[in-house]
Amino acid sequence: MIYAVAYQKGGVGKSTVAVHLAAYFAAKHNTLLIDGDPQATVATWAAWRRDIPDAPMPTTVQLVGKAIFDEGRVLSQGYETTIIDVAGREGVSIRNALLLADRVIVPMGNSGFDVVLVDEFKELFDQAQAFNRDVQYRVLLNRMRGKTSEVEDFIAETEVPTFETIIGDRRAYAHAVSNGLSVMEQKPAVAAATYEMRKFFEEVEAWS
Repeated sequence: MIYAVAYQKGGVGKSTVAVHLAAYFAAKHNTLLIDGDPQATVATWAAWRRDIPDAPMPTTVQLVGKAIFDEGRVLSQGYETTIIDVAGREGVSIRNALLLADRVIVPMGNSGFDVVLVDEFKELFDQAQAFNRDVQYRVLLNRMRGKTSEVEDFIAETEVPTFETIIGDRRAYAHAVSNGLSVMEQKPAVAAATYEMRKFFEEVEAWS
């Protein structure tokens, strides 16, 4: 299964979602993590993770633009799960990730700037689906602060598919990632972050 984590807006937590998925699946089977962001955020996380004894490691490569599809299509054949992290505003990379992916996870925050691009994303997705007919997407309400009712109402009005799990804006995520970990692995455990991430993983695995 190939998962892309993509949205045109930066700062919505795409890389955090991608590395958590990579850590989760790497503990289960051979996993490929494609860093499609020129800033190399997930590749940096993977480099930190290599210093952690016995940490399950995804194979990590950096690909951007057309290489995400052209090279990613070949590389992913050797892995049970592939995760693609795509930079915001990288239109060519996003399009190629949508062409390659089986499932697309769309992290979205609760500011007006975060939700305003959803129609543009749907247009990109529809274009990709004309070639990649089986691809599906779901919006993940991520880095949520305070009330979520307004963004949930907006999502309902636009009729986009969403995950039931809502991920909060918690320091635990930033702390874990900056140490090459997921929140499931860091000590001491943060119960709320661990719970919501487990629920998210359950939804991802049930998504067929």
